[in-house]
Amino acid sequence: SKENWNKAVMAAAALNGVTRNQLVALGTLDALSNILPTIGTDGAVAGIQGMIAGQSADLYYSGTEQEVSEEELRYIYEHKTGKLLLAPVAIASILSGNRYYFEFERFGKSLGSLFQITDDILDVTGDFKTLGKTVGKDKKENKLTCIRLYGLDGAKVQADMYAENCYAVLDGIEGNTVFLSDLVTYVRNRRG
Repeated sequence: SKENWNKAVMAAAALNGVTRNQLVALGTLDALSNILPTIGTDGAVAGIQGMIAGQSADLYYSGTEQEVSEEELRYIYEHKTGKLLLAPVAIASILSGNRYYFEFERFGKSLGSLFQITDDILDVTGDFKTLGKTVGKDKKENKLTCIRLYGLDGAKVQADMYAENCYAVLDGIEGNTVFLSDLVTYVRNRRG
C-alpha cells in the first residue's frame, strides 16, 4: 500500500542517517567529523529530527479533515525543506568561524519555507509539462499546504513575506550575497 511504502522509505532514510552518524563517530568521515557535529549528526538535518520529521508530519495531516493551524504548517516546512536548505549555509558559516551563523540559520529556514510555499502555489497554477509532475495532487490528497490554510492569494502573500525575510537577512551580512539573493528571487518566481 502507499502508506506502507511511505513508511518504508522514511525508515530507510532514517537508517541512512544512523549509518552516517556511525561513520562520523568511528572517525571514518574525518573531513566531516569537525563540521557535522556542529550542525547535528543525530538526524537534525535529513534524519528523524529533520526532513523525516517534516515528511512524517506532512503524511500525518494528508487526507484528514482535522483543523490545522499555521504552527503545524510551519513545522512541516521548517523540517521538510528548511533544515535541508539550512545545512549548506550553516556549513559555510561554520567553516568561516561561525560568522553570521544565526543569520544564515534564519535565512535557510526562511528559504525552505519559501520553497515549500511556491511548490504549493505551483501545484495549483502550474502545468505538467513545466513542472514534470501532476498538478492538483495536493488538493486531491487534502494535504496540509499554504493554499489549504490561506487560499491562493494568501499563499502568494506568505511567499512574498518569506522572500522579504530572506532579503532582509542578506542585507545585514557583509560581503557578496548576490548569489543567495538571486536564489531567493529564483525560488519565489520559479515556474517549474
